[in-house]
Amino acid sequence: MVTQPSFSVLRWTVFTTIGFIAGVALLVFLSALLEPLKLDDYSIIGFSLALTIGLMQWLLLRKHLKNALNWVGLYIAGVVIPLLLLAGLLKLLSFRSEFIFLPIIPVGALFIGYLQYRFLLKGNLNHAKRWIIYSFLGWLVAVIITLTMLLPVFLHLPINKYFKIFNLVALILCGPAIGIITGIGMASVLKGKKF
Repeated sequence: MVTQPSFSVLRWTVFTTIGFIAGVALLVFLSALLEPLKLDDYSIIGFSLALTIGLMQWLLLRKHLKNALNWVGLYIAGVVIPLLLLAGLLKLLSFRSEFIFLPIIPVGALFIGYLQYRFLLKGNLNHAKRWIIYSFLGWLVAVIITLTMLLPVFLHLPINKYFKIFNLVALILCGPAIGIITGIGMASVLKGKKF
């Protein structure tokens, strides 16, 4: 009898955090590389984070799901499509704001969760719809953390070294927040395996 490997929320959190940090590094690299092309920053942010987080999560999911490599593509599509739509809408309306993409991230997380549910989890797991909610909640918490980082900017407070340290800590907390919440969700979903 072949036993399935157990799922660890801690490993999922660590892998998601590493993916988030790698995504931020990839974002910095791609932004510098593609700056002359004047591409949409939102899509670069989305692609960078989706690719790296998706790959790290895939490393764990490949032991639990058939066709797990699709996780990465669905993650990228779920993030980039809403951000491209937002960028198109903003250009159409001639509206520009550095922070307008933040509210779209939880909407994108719903889309990510739905795509992953519909095309990967639904056929393999009972109770897979839960994943959509956990995906949304994980990214919603990350957006709330990000908004706390930006609060001094919104309030036009002076930026000092403590603000920069606070921002670094808050940024680092986004990865674990996403990882813990979605890890609990994935553990819940994987308990309902059909095969």
